[in-house]
Amino acid sequence: MEITINDKKIDYEHASIMQMLDSAARIGRSADRDDIKDILKKVKEHIVIHFVDEEFIFTRQHPMPAEYVELHVNDHKRIQNEILLAIDTADLDSPDEIASLIREIREAISRHIREVDAQMNRYLPGGEDAQEER
Repeated sequence: MEITINDKKIDYEHASIMQMLDSAARIGRSADRDDIKDILKKVKEHIVIHFVDEEFIFTRQHPMPAEYVELHVNDHKRIQNEILLAIDTADLDSPDEIASLIREIREAISRHIREVDAQMNRYLPGGEDAQEER
């Protein structure tokens, strides 16, 4: 998946999250429970930090319309409540459940990037709805 929003930091974080999930998927069937737990903890932490970075951009660095901010923040909350909570409750002794969990996280993040983050591009400098810099 190659969707950019034209913010180098956010684009890098998107790629990094996907690489972490790819790595987790590759080793998920052969790693022991503690290794998987550590990897998924890092994935979760990285996603949470990423959400903070995005929210800084659209509330402080490049303020965006309130409706978009609300949509975006609500999707972050949904992912944290539904998807990231699953990391804490997953049966990490089951390779099938690990694989399913990783797919679920990947799908949620991919959808968020395609459907929510992609809209951010229009409000960033150079975007069609960007606010003029003061």
